[in-house]
Amino acid sequence: LTFNLGHADVYPTISGKKNAGLYVLERLGVLPKEAAFLCDDENDLQLAAAVGSVFVPQPTATSVAEAAAAAAAAAATATRAETGPVGASVTQPTAMTPGAGGVANT
Repeated sequence: LTFNLGHADVYPTISGKKNAGLYVLERLGVLPKEAAFLCDDENDLQLAAAVGSVFVPQPTATSVAEAAAAAAAAAATATRAETGPVGASVTQPTAMTPGAGGVANT
């Protein structure tokens, strides 16, 4: 069960955007880490976590906005750890870091 624009999406566990997206990638011979995904709502988060790059031009769900903020903070911390005390900022569109629960700079 996921939500899209405030409404529940109910579907069998073998369906959904993640499974459909991974199926398309497999058919095209593209590895998930090589794929990019444009998302905005909660029903996109599972597929977003499975691909290499995710762009969030305008979140429509609080959960997506929170994931974006968490990833931006993680990216800023990673940037400081790699380059010293350099600030990082998030600009639109932002890109989600898979597995990090959010969005990182692009």
